[in-house]
Amino acid sequence: MLQYISDGVLNYYFHIGIELACSGYADENNKPEEVYIPDKVGKYRVTMISGGAFQGETNLRKIKFTNSIHHIAAGAFQNCPNLEIVSIENSEYGWNPIRFAKFAFRDCPKLKMISGYGRDVYLETWSITECESLNALPVKVVKIEGMAVAHCPELHDMEFARNAELCDGALEQSHIKQLCFDGNIVHPEGITKWLPNHVKIH
Repeated sequence: MLQYISDGVLNYYFHIGIELACSGYADENNKPEEVYIPDKVGKYRVTMISGGAFQGETNLRKIKFTNSIHHIAAGAFQNCPNLEIVSIENSEYGWNPIRFAKFAFRDCPKLKMISGYGRDVYLETWSITECESLNALPVKVVKIEGMAVAHCPELHDMEFARNAELCDGALEQSHIKQLCFDGNIVHPEGITKWLPNHVKIH
């Protein structure tokens, strides 16, 4: 049986031992436009945003969390029509890549930026899709699965870690034109076989 706690604005539950998952707003009558998920609630560390946590939330415009979170579960921010900005802050717990699961961000037409400068992320299949306004993804991708950034017509470039893994079809259904590997220094051998013809590595 899940045990829930609240910080007054958001609900959380214990999902691994004493680690917490944020499960969305705590009160139907108190849904602020800007939400901050802390790295800890009391003495417990927040490490996940649960599946469907903010799905369909029309109030949500901006969300900020720390990189103590290493998993954004399936559909966490699916169909958030007014979400504009997602910001990932540094914390002392940032040693794991942040994993974006399937449909973590789906059908968020106003989403412009998922910002986490230098943060390592792992993009699963269809993790960011149908986000028509997304034009900035300043994170460092360590692994990307097939069609991970599909149907995001304004997103044209991405940054990858030095030893990033691009799975077969990683950039299918994307408009990516330019890739940067570890500050333009190197790129993995044989990377071009996974890339559409219009993509350039610079």
